[in-house]
Amino acid sequence: MTVTEDIDVRVHALQSETERRFVEQEHRFFHALSNLRKYWNGPDHLRRSSIIALGWAITSKAARSATTGGIGIVALISVFLAWKANALLARQNQTLDQQTMLIEAQRRASLNIELSSIWDQLRDEVPEQPPSVGFEPSNVLTARIVSVSRALLPYQSLEIGAAHASNAGSRFWEFQLPASQVVLRDRPLSPERGQLIQALAALGIDIETLSYRGATFAYADLSGQILSFPAADRVDLSRASFRGAIIWRTDFSHTNLAGADFACAYFEHVIFGGGVGTVMNYGIKFGEVDLGGFIVDHSTSGLENYRGFAGVHIHPDTLDMADLRGALLDGLRFRRESAEWADNIMKKVDRSRYYLMDAPGGTGDKIIKSRDENFEHAQRDAMNQRCEKERPSIDARIARGVWSDTLTEEWPGWLD
Repeated sequence: MTVTEDIDVRVHALQSETERRFVEQEHRFFHALSNLRKYWNGPDHLRRSSIIALGWAITSKAARSATTGGIGIVALISVFLAWKANALLARQNQTLDQQTMLIEAQRRASLNIELSSIWDQLRDEVPEQPPSVGFEPSNVLTARIVSVSRALLPYQSLEIGAAHASNAGSRFWEFQLPASQVVLRDRPLSPERGQLIQALAALGIDIETLSYRGATFAYADLSGQILSFPAADRVDLSRASFRGAIIWRTDFSHTNLAGADFACAYFEHVIFGGGVGTVMNYGIKFGEVDLGGFIVDHSTSGLENYRGFAGVHIHPDTLDMADLRGALLDGLRFRRESAEWADNIMKKVDRSRYYLMDAPGGTGDKIIKSRDENFEHAQRDAMNQRCEKERPSIDARIARGVWSDTLTEEWPGWLD
């Protein structure tokens, strides 16, 4: 072999080796796949190099994907753990808020001794048969009652209710909430003031005189109670809760009821006044209340003028300023003297559901009627089912005589 031939052989071998290395080092997937197709029927060393290169391309791509995916999974896990930590922190903050609010409730324990002393003194002062007009305690005892009523400040109490999240805990990654949770009420109330005014009324104490002396029952929690206040002139019951209460034989003509909540309450022979004391009746909430038994009347002036009627009389000023969202208006009646207010009330209601008509009999009264009686009956039944859970039991009502046929025994002559 000549020198020239030997050089050519070496150059060819070097070219083949260089080409093989280039093919084998091509790790881009599509280029490696293209080389495999190109050299599949070519020289053995190039075919092997293209197979090796494609294998490396697939392996490296999978490795990069796995690495990227792993980083993504780690990031997701970190976000999930951070979300869980924030949820737990939020729940801890809620618990701290509850504990802070309950400090006021714990303070009530220090007033129990004073309340017990007041009851002992009342027991000594109140006769066996209190006078019908109301018993007035001694000046010293009156001052003590006024003082304790003002000390029983409202606060947000705890109540056990269903979890707010309907699907809470249905998936493993969701923040777990118990089937029922302890939550703070949405508004501050004073259950102690509610108990105080009920006890005073049951003993026949003159609550009006106590109010003139400075006693307050604002924010009183009277939810689900059976109540009767024949005389409540100037009594401060602003922002009190009467949710689900049974209210009968009660005169609210000059009672401060600003912002009071009567949702789901049941009324029998009740008067809501207005006129001079209009500002005291601003914003009464009648949600979930059937106003079909209400009579809108300017001349609301005491129970003795309505002994023959077991429904509810309400001053048009009071009704005009009331919150009627959620109330049922079918059957709401306007006396002839107050009929001009009917148009103002109709501006606040859904006209596609209600309309105003003249009362039968040519009395000049106006009545709000439903356009769909079947729908109204269904709404009334659904409301009664919801409210029945908040109202006292039927046995409790019968025991207190909260029915028209038994009221004559507790208030003789009121149906005459």
